[in-house]
Amino acid sequence: MTRSIIRQLVPEELPGSLVSLWEEHGRHNREPDQDKLSTVLHDVINNYTGDRLFLIFDALDECPDNEVHERDLLFQVLKGLIDEHGEKIHLLATSRYEENIRCHLEESLEIDLEDRMNNDVEAFVRDALDHGKLSRWKKEKGVNDQILAKLLDTKEPRYCHALCCSQQNILRFRWADLQIKRLEKCKKRDQITESLETIPKTLEETYQRILHDIPEDEKEDARSILTWLSFSLEPLRLETVAAVVGFPHPEDVVGTCTTYLVTVSPSNGTIKLAHFSVKEFLVVSESVHWYQLTKNGGHMDIANRALDDLLDKTEVLTEEAVHGLPLLKYAAAHWSRHFSELTDSDAKFWDLEKKIHRLFEERIVYLNWRRVARDNFSMSSWDRGLFSFEPPIYLACGMGMQNVVERLLSQGANACTELGLSTVGVAALNGHLTLVKLLLGNIGVSAKIASEIASYIDLNNVPHEEVEDLLDLLLSTKVLYDKTANGCVLLNEDFVSAIAENERSGRRLMCLLLDRQDKLEVPVTESVLDAALCNRDGGETMRVLLDRRRKGIQITEGLMESVAADSRYTPDISELILQRWGATVPLNQKIVKEFVRRAPAKVMELLLQIRGHEIQITEELVDAAAANGDHEVFRLLWERVSGIEITSKTWQRIIIWGSKGLERMEIALAKCPQRYFLENEIILKVARCLYGLPLMRMLLDKREAGLVVFDVSEATMIAAASNSNCPQQMMELVINNADSEIPVNEKILSSAIGNVRASESALEYLLELEQNLPITEEVLVSAAAATAVPFYQRKRVLKFIFNKFPDAPMTDRVFKAAGHMSGVLLSLWLKRGRHIQDCQLIGRLLGQGIVSLQELTKLFDEGLVEMDDNLVDAVGTQNALIMALEGYGAMEKLLDLRRNDITVTEEVVLRALDEVCVDGQAFKMLTDRLGSVVPVTEKILEKAFLKDQSILLDLLLKEERNWNLQKVWDAIWRNHGYFLRDIVGGANALLKYGEFDVSQTLVEFLPRHEEDGFSNKDLDELVNLCAGRDISAPAMEMISVISFKWGDARTIRVFIDRLSSAVPMTEKVWDALWLNDGFSFQQKAIISNILLEYGEFDISQILLEFLPLREEKGVFSDEEIDELVNLCVGQDISAPATEMLIEILFEYGNANSIMKFVKRKPTVQLTDGLIQRADRNERAYKKVLMPFLYSKRAADQNINNAEAKTEAEED
Repeated sequence: MTRSIIRQLVPEELPGSLVSLWEEHGRHNREPDQDKLSTVLHDVINNYTGDRLFLIFDALDECPDNEVHERDLLFQVLKGLIDEHGEKIHLLATSRYEENIRCHLEESLEIDLEDRMNNDVEAFVRDALDHGKLSRWKKEKGVNDQILAKLLDTKEPRYCHALCCSQQNILRFRWADLQIKRLEKCKKRDQITESLETIPKTLEETYQRILHDIPEDEKEDARSILTWLSFSLEPLRLETVAAVVGFPHPEDVVGTCTTYLVTVSPSNGTIKLAHFSVKEFLVVSESVHWYQLTKNGGHMDIANRALDDLLDKTEVLTEEAVHGLPLLKYAAAHWSRHFSELTDSDAKFWDLEKKIHRLFEERIVYLNWRRVARDNFSMSSWDRGLFSFEPPIYLACGMGMQNVVERLLSQGANACTELGLSTVGVAALNGHLTLVKLLLGNIGVSAKIASEIASYIDLNNVPHEEVEDLLDLLLSTKVLYDKTANGCVLLNEDFVSAIAENERSGRRLMCLLLDRQDKLEVPVTESVLDAALCNRDGGETMRVLLDRRRKGIQITEGLMESVAADSRYTPDISELILQRWGATVPLNQKIVKEFVRRAPAKVMELLLQIRGHEIQITEELVDAAAANGDHEVFRLLWERVSGIEITSKTWQRIIIWGSKGLERMEIALAKCPQRYFLENEIILKVARCLYGLPLMRMLLDKREAGLVVFDVSEATMIAAASNSNCPQQMMELVINNADSEIPVNEKILSSAIGNVRASESALEYLLELEQNLPITEEVLVSAAAATAVPFYQRKRVLKFIFNKFPDAPMTDRVFKAAGHMSGVLLSLWLKRGRHIQDCQLIGRLLGQGIVSLQELTKLFDEGLVEMDDNLVDAVGTQNALIMALEGYGAMEKLLDLRRNDITVTEEVVLRALDEVCVDGQAFKMLTDRLGSVVPVTEKILEKAFLKDQSILLDLLLKEERNWNLQKVWDAIWRNHGYFLRDIVGGANALLKYGEFDVSQTLVEFLPRHEEDGFSNKDLDELVNLCAGRDISAPAMEMISVISFKWGDARTIRVFIDRLSSAVPMTEKVWDALWLNDGFSFQQKAIISNILLEYGEFDISQILLEFLPLREEKGVFSDEEIDELVNLCVGQDISAPATEMLIEILFEYGNANSIMKFVKRKPTVQLTDGLIQRADRNERAYKKVLMPFLYSKRAADQNINNAEAKTEAEED
């Protein structure tokens, strides 16, 4: 709400507080707090130039009175406005009667609108009787009086609160409107009489009757519709609601619920409840009647239906298929928010959780959900594979789904999954402390994980005890301590820095950490302070450190550079440091310059007070001050300027600061000697400057007073003509104050024409000065070539010139200067009226290549030229024929004019296909009139295909000709198949007209071009060509090898999804996958696992060959180990490969991965060597892993002993 008021009141010249707020938050994509927004609002109101300001708030009662105290915040803002701006500001608010609103506004003036409302309702009813459908009863004596009396006599008691005009009058209107609609259905007078006798007395009774009239067999659907409209989280389209209840015809939704209850927007097709009172009537705390809804039940029904829709899609969905499923997008985006609204845990809730488990556990269902939810049907990213999205456990951690996380962990999901952040990090970021502790129980606390938690955790809604428990847990691990100092344990610096940079909870965590200083040494180093300084929390964390560790802090030169650079965003911190350490902090010229450039005036003033005697004011510092958004900084420095000469560069720096430039120039000139000379470059800068007009006026006044001296000449006029904000006023100033008369010449005109934003207004002013402007060839060339001016504006300027000066000298040189715009220029020129010489001009331009045949054909469409003898003579018969091939009308005229002169050769048709878009009907007319002399060859077919002339191609291929598509295709790809995209695109297009084999094409083409490589786009197109087609085995193996060799992980995943079992399981294919260096080892393992879903292959040799190569590059990551385990647990791999894998796993794997492998491979022998290797593994959480391994080995020994005993007994 505060933002809305600011937006409506803020002037064009933004206040400094708003600029500073944007610089502090907007660049970093952070939300400012309410206090800072209130500061800006007060500044905007203080700067408001009017006498009085009225703010109108409608329906205060609709502001939520919820757990985040939105309504309380609203009243705080209103009270603050009244207290601070009571003389200027006036508030008018409407609301229904609610106690907490009355309490806040009880001292305000009360206006009871009950009587006035009665008059309004009466006017509304009379209008319906006079002009609505009921007006047909006017001739029936007494009917209107009867209706009027009944509708105005029946009313509900209403109360209107004071300062607030209650919305109860709206309910009265609503009641009257419904009764009018009811009466409009009456066809006989006695029906009207009966309707009036049975008229419902209240709005609630009206709704009850409407719902009672819904047929019994439609009530269930009606309830579902009303549920979705009452609790949906975004506006719903009619088709979406129809999908909820399974209506094939969306309009039946309105038929079921009637227009009394629902309404459809004609502009965007969304459906909503017809009035807010409908929802108030339907939603109750406990439902009794079939139509009554509860908040909990409504969200439960929607969540259930949404999950059912998602779970129903068990096949991989295509982007096209999803467009026909209107409910799916809503379900994907919002089911979790509906679920989060639930508070009860009854039997239905557990059924809902089972569905959620399926959503996260079924691979295809999860893939479909994430594609729809994440990609919003974007074609460019729709084909991303499963591993391109968040792993299920990662997403569940972010959403706070504890039960889901527990299930996924029990099924072997990797608790250390990373996607930017780790699972622990994303749970911390979203404030899910229970999940953080759960995950830490599985993976343990490392220094990296502890720092990640400290950096991102959000503790805003977490009780103090839980935060203390978490901190105790993190600090319980030895890896966070470096050494002992003075009897205290020294905490890891990186961990403290991580807390210092936490924007959400850094202050709270730092306070708790410093509370433990009696037993814990918390290092406050330059690194920690720098992290706190970069924290965009308003300096709160930094203030805690400075307040509580004042004695131990050292302010280094590097830190002061950061303080100066951030002084605009955290001025309080700069002030605090200067107040406490200002006399001793390092201060060099670089630091001073940063303060001057960025600090607000209060910080700069403090710095000058403390260390001003050391600071030498140079032009460099003045220049930096001119760039500071706070003009008071410039004043502070300028007051200290002495004995330095200010150059043109600094004056120009002052000028560019808009309205502040005026103030700064005033300040600067006040210290300059009388008749101070301003160089020409300075005056030209003012004339061109966007906000230079008041500055120019001030300078001219000072020149008049003899305080400054400068020239006002033709150069000044040229600069003024280019002023993109106010060229007219600026040029008028120049003309009126010029040293001598300035005639309008080519240079001034060219400058006006080149004005990037205001060329028209500049030209209009010049035309006022001089009616006969010198529109020369040079001026027209500059207009045509003004590429800096936006295209649409250039067109308007040229149109303006041609309208005012129809005889302007349009030479070939002008058209040539227009470049790619020459065709547009010709069109604009011809719109002034037709002349006999225009055809000659067109012929010359075409002959010189300045315009093309394609551009000339557009003139036909615009009606600027027509196919006549003059045009044919000017361009030549062959060119005229090519132009005529683009349109039926032009071809008809040409054939009537020159039928006997036309010679149609294959070369002419091929050229036409190159230069224009051939119209199928025009070509048919040509063949019909001239017969067999018009060639229709395979070359023409080939060219039409290559030029994507689909209309002509369609015409030719549908004619009853015996085309050999295989021959045509072979000619196309052999002669023009330079790129794979040409091959794929061409084949797909031609295959629409008949079948031919592309296998041989691929076998021959792909090896020839492999040396240059293939892009991911090439490979995507290759998949599109092959999917669903009968491709030979050699071709399919070659395609698979190339895709796996050159593709990235996403491309290969799409390849497998689309071709599935058609991908051959050969050694060549697998080697290509694992030799591809374009993606990671982890991704190769994921892809291999997916590939094995569609066929069988012994991966033992792959493991033996590539595991040692990976180990040579360094330690395996947790994610790599986890995916390797997923790949191998379901495969029968050789003993050597198993042995190698186990050694790597027990050497580098975390506890979760090792345990999962051992559980899934029960035949693994846990030897002493493996136990010892696991015990040395620093990455494994020993508290969990070692008991498991010992228990497993003991169980294995018991089984072995039992088997041995059984065998002995049998012997």
